[in-house]
Amino acid sequence: MKPLTTLMKQRITATAILLLLLLLMLTAATLTAQENSQAAFQQSRQTIHTGMMVLGGWAAANMLWGASDWARQQGSGRYFGQMNFFWNTVNLAIAGYALFHSVPEAAAAFDVAEALKQHERIEKLLLVNSMLDLAYVGAGYWMYKSGKPTHKRAEMLNGFGRAVMLQGTFLLAFDLVMYGLMRSARPFPLAHTNLQLMPSAEGLRLVLNF
Repeated sequence: MKPLTTLMKQRITATAILLLLLLLMLTAATLTAQENSQAAFQQSRQTIHTGMMVLGGWAAANMLWGASDWARQQGSGRYFGQMNFFWNTVNLAIAGYALFHSVPEAAAAFDVAEALKQHERIEKLLLVNSMLDLAYVGAGYWMYKSGKPTHKRAEMLNGFGRAVMLQGTFLLAFDLVMYGLMRSARPFPLAHTNLQLMPSAEGLRLVLNF
């Protein structure tokens, strides 16, 4: 298992700073006041849109970084670049798909119950993703520790492991920040109560659960 070089430490530091800046930008873009359920619905969509922009920016930057390392580095550094590149093709595809389908839609087309349902579905998805991110970090650490000099694939395991730890750590921070923002931006009238909208013969009715 090779120690981190000075250049690699500098790159990791620069990546950590970029991650912090991206997350601060995401936070600043979403901490705005909500006045009613329609405004809240629009803000929820804007939060997701901003998050996908951050994810897409991270993916594009890491693909460039990965391609550069793939072409110029040797040994574990080359594998590090490969994993960064291919991993972020998936991130970029996810962000691009989400942005393509986030066409602005009139809030009036959604009732409060449907808007809250969509919002909470995304919250749950972010929590599930966070659990997967922890698994990514653990798998990356296992690969990194397995890349001992005596292993015939030491350089590959070392490079892949460091890349997976890096990407998993970013995604974990990203998903947790997104979850916190989505959770705190739930000013829907029913979001923090035991009230629910239920269908009835007359339309919708309020149900208070004890």
